[in-house]
Amino acid sequence: MHSTILSNMKNNMYILIRGAKKYSFLFCIVFLVVGIIIPFRDIMQKYMYQPVNVLEPFIVICNSTVGTLVIPIAFILLVSDFPRTDKGSLFRLMRIGRINWFLSESLFMFLCGQCLLISILLISIYFNRNGFLYNAYSGCYEYINNVYPNERIQNGLAITVDERLYSHYKPYEAVILNYILISLMLLMYVLIIVCSYLFHKKIIGLFICIIISLTGYICEFWNSNIRWFFPFSNASLASHYDLMYRIPLWSVTASILYFVSLIVILYFIINKQLTKYSIYDMED
Repeated sequence: MHSTILSNMKNNMYILIRGAKKYSFLFCIVFLVVGIIIPFRDIMQKYMYQPVNVLEPFIVICNSTVGTLVIPIAFILLVSDFPRTDKGSLFRLMRIGRINWFLSESLFMFLCGQCLLISILLISIYFNRNGFLYNAYSGCYEYINNVYPNERIQNGLAITVDERLYSHYKPYEAVILNYILISLMLLMYVLIIVCSYLFHKKIIGLFICIIISLTGYICEFWNSNIRWFFPFSNASLASHYDLMYRIPLWSVTASILYFVSLIVILYFIINKQLTKYSIYDMED
């Protein structure tokens, strides 16, 4: 990788660490640990007399309506200072060039999202480190739902694996697909923010990201057919199946194509706008 790209990413990391936006990362982790991971562990230790799969808490988070909302909102807040305009921005852009600047900013923001996802995965595994590793579910949903149905919801959050996944995906496959879908959603948000920055409408871009997340959450909550126009439902693997009949409502492949199509469109818009962008406008 070009040294100037790495240098710009390193500078962004220093800015992020020194700033206050890093606390959105910590808030997301603490919220998910306190709201889902620890209650899941405590309920399993209290009622289950056998270990559960180490990946089940992560699957619960990725298919929880609250988890699927908290992760992108925390990510948007985390990277909201980027692309950054300060006294050194003009010099850095002139030194590394427009294309390298775009790659360094987009890659840095995307890697922030990957750090968030990987941290959630590793922390969920740590709190459930006594679980088993083979590719099978523990059956905790059936047990809790049949014997202790009132315990499935803790603090308003579902803490067992969504039953719609049992019939379609084993744990490793569910984790991989969930990770891919959420990563594509975060990459789409990165490009929206960069695109809005190039049009000098960064604040509007941030609001667009937040609004489409909240709108998707509302549409998913009401099971509206238009929810597939928003990234929220497309990023949740469990949402692709009917709760009662467990039949596919929307193809996972279609969701991946949805994200890829938007990412490609945004890339071409950014690429075109980069040729028109004046580096001297950065200080406006």
